[in-house]
Amino acid sequence: MLTKLPEDLENLTHLTYLDLTDNQLTDVKGLENLTQLTYLRLYDNPDLTKAQMTELQKALPKCEIEHN
Repeated sequence: MLTKLPEDLENLTHLTYLDLTDNQLTDVKGLENLTQLTYLRLYDNPDLTKAQMTELQKALPKCEIEHN
């Protein structure tokens, strides 16, 4: 279970799909660098806020982001 993103994740700039479901993430900083993402799942990360999701969606407008 992750509480923060791996530091080298933001280097995977060609990544198009990422599933980070069922973790304890508190921050999504770094995901905005993954500009090739088209699909991102963040379900069951209860500490992520709606504001964080809104900012991430603005940074990744071509990405479908699923979260709760």
